[in-house]
Amino acid sequence: MMDIQTLMADQAASVISAQLIKKPIESVIDFLSGKIKDFTKIILPNEIPEINARIDEAGKVRTISSQSKVNLKEVYYPAKIIVNKKRLVIDSVSELEEYSSRKRIALTGVAGQGKSFLIKYLWLNEFDDPKCMPLFLNLRDIKEEVGLFSLVKQGLAFMGVRVVDEDFFKELMASGYVKLFLDGLDEVSLDVFHELLRDISILAVEYPKVTILVTSRPGVLLERLSSIPDFTSFEIAKLEPKDYLGFLNKIGTDDGVANKLISSLNSNANNKVRTVVDTPLMLTLLVNVYGCHQKIPDNIPDFYRQMLHVLSYMHDSLKPGFVRKWATSLTPEEINTLFETFCYASMECASNSLDLDKFSDAFNKAKSISGINCTLPGFRTDVVDALCLMVKDGIYLTFIHTSIQEFFCAFFISHSKNEDFVMRFYQSFDSLDRFAKFDQVLRFLESIDSERYYKYYISYWFDRLSEEFNLDDPDNVFDGFIAKDFLNIHKKIDNPLKFKMLVAVLAYAKHVENNGVYSYEFDKKLSVRYIQDYINELNASIKENARLNGKRNMALLEMLNGGGRDR
Repeated sequence: MMDIQTLMADQAASVISAQLIKKPIESVIDFLSGKIKDFTKIILPNEIPEINARIDEAGKVRTISSQSKVNLKEVYYPAKIIVNKKRLVIDSVSELEEYSSRKRIALTGVAGQGKSFLIKYLWLNEFDDPKCMPLFLNLRDIKEEVGLFSLVKQGLAFMGVRVVDEDFFKELMASGYVKLFLDGLDEVSLDVFHELLRDISILAVEYPKVTILVTSRPGVLLERLSSIPDFTSFEIAKLEPKDYLGFLNKIGTDDGVANKLISSLNSNANNKVRTVVDTPLMLTLLVNVYGCHQKIPDNIPDFYRQMLHVLSYMHDSLKPGFVRKWATSLTPEEINTLFETFCYASMECASNSLDLDKFSDAFNKAKSISGINCTLPGFRTDVVDALCLMVKDGIYLTFIHTSIQEFFCAFFISHSKNEDFVMRFYQSFDSLDRFAKFDQVLRFLESIDSERYYKYYISYWFDRLSEEFNLDDPDNVFDGFIAKDFLNIHKKIDNPLKFKMLVAVLAYAKHVENNGVYSYEFDKKLSVRYIQDYINELNASIKENARLNGKRNMALLEMLNGGGRDR
């Protein structure tokens, strides 16, 4: 979680020399000494300098461009949350409590969006005008032997509070002067999640005055947390174009470079690239690409190609005398090839978020396919810490953007020389579930592997449809679907092109009721015209691709126009 946000400081140029937090624990002691009995006797005076040093260190992050740490507030760009469809900057937990009218709050966001930075920023701000004992806790530290209450006591110890006995602990928790900042609900092992959920419920009931702030990515775990009474959640907003300049200033980008980049990014030519630059992490990576090439790629495939090249080659070349030591001991070419293969393997066996078992399965499959050998820990370190294309996101390793995995999966297929493998891949879409999973991969392949895309995918499935329906006569398509019980056929569809035919059939259907019985009425003429338009469009697309490929694809062109049948 933390290393996601350190990317935001990749090009930070200055370091704040003075501590952003000055004597934080004294401020807390001054406030609580009049509120909690014998509180001043709990923290020993000679421990105060060490406590302050711990708090100060916890407020620092490590950047990519430097091995030294910087204060979080130096590189923090204000995250915004969605409240009643408005994007609002939040500087304190009190503001969240005011918006929600509750003391149990979850902040949600995808990988690279700034969950850990935001919650730690809010924790640090509590020391500016302390009215509580703020405890920052990493939920990944929850184990079978360390439950939530034990973790809270560890947090108190970190702040120098020696829990003398259980009565003092209960008094402190019941006072309303404790705020819990719980980072990474999705980092908790499933083995102990139910126990954690139970402990949060108990804590909320026994100590209703305690503020609880939790971060998590969206998903089932968060939904289960929401089942606890009085819990509410806010979504962290994605970056928008109006955020670009402020963010780029925070990471130390030269004003001239920032303005040129923003102007280029906002141009019509780069709309597609802009769609994936919606988190601090993705914008930081775009800055790296722009810094090396002095232009924004024209499309997402070019952006990702250049990104991988920059991350594996150019980034190090900008540092005189520095040669990256890859944890895998592979060359940049080898790590790139293995990563591309891994993207394909991970899509086949999992999603864009992989637990350790799925990650291991995909890694072993990628090694087998590519013939490149290295250790699992080494590969994991390189893709997370060196290439920065995956992040630790709870108990998962997650691609920083779904399209990263999809593009490099397509890239792997596009330059595979195993023609039989490529053909089998293109002809493997016998279900809509598989098609939905690889839909964007196929879109990329249409651009970067167009000849084989049309030869093995479009033409293959077009012929399969021709065997089932006479596509020369769209009336047959319509009648064929009706005969096969169109109301249930969506459960039996075995390929995406047939699904589009079904959409055409139902496009002009009217859903009507007659004495409680629901049925459809068709305008057959309009539906058939819709089908004809789709067939003509598909046919023209195949022929145009064959024409553009010229001699390389003459056989396909002849096949399409041969046999006296012009589709």
